[in-house]
Amino acid sequence: MTGFVEAATVLGLISAITGICEAASTVYDAYSDAKGLPNKFRTAADQIPLVQLTLHLAETNINAHSVSKEALQRALPLLEQCKESASNVKVIFDETLPNKDASKLERFKNALTIKRKSGVVRDHMETIVKNLELLAQHQIFQDAETLQEISEAIQNLENASDEQESPQFVHSGSGAINANTGHGTMTNYNSSGSGSMYNAQTQNFGKDH
Repeated sequence: MTGFVEAATVLGLISAITGICEAASTVYDAYSDAKGLPNKFRTAADQIPLVQLTLHLAETNINAHSVSKEALQRALPLLEQCKESASNVKVIFDETLPNKDASKLERFKNALTIKRKSGVVRDHMETIVKNLELLAQHQIFQDAETLQEISEAIQNLENASDEQESPQFVHSGSGAINANTGHGTMTNYNSSGSGSMYNAQTQNFGKDH
């Protein structure tokens, strides 16, 4: 590309990305079991409001003529990549998040696809958020609080995994029991009712004397 891009070109791109994010957010918000989604998928979706806020800050700054033509030039490829990634996220949401009228079979099939696509969604959102950080470096927007939130979002996306937390076993009778399913010794038991509670690293059972 030769010459400088017009502010209107960048603003149009920002508007397109915002529209895609709004549509994706609508699909996600309509899904009734967000808590049951894989952690990577859910973590990615949770960044959509931050993306919208950041783009709004950029739009305001550009409209105020506070962004140089050089900065707009550098922003263009970043925003184009954001649009591509946002579009991919929207497509995955459309294809995998069933509506409230979906049958059990449809929900089961979608659950398998969601699990398979969770890493892809996370990667796309990570691309978007990292590009937003670059926009700040190019002076497309200046907001310390938002930049801190972007930094935290990048860390959350990088650390997101779909490993399940260790299960908790609850006794439904007179008291509760927590079982350690990993390595090491568990020393925290809770008895809320009657009966005996034993907490020991070693127990030997034999005949009573």
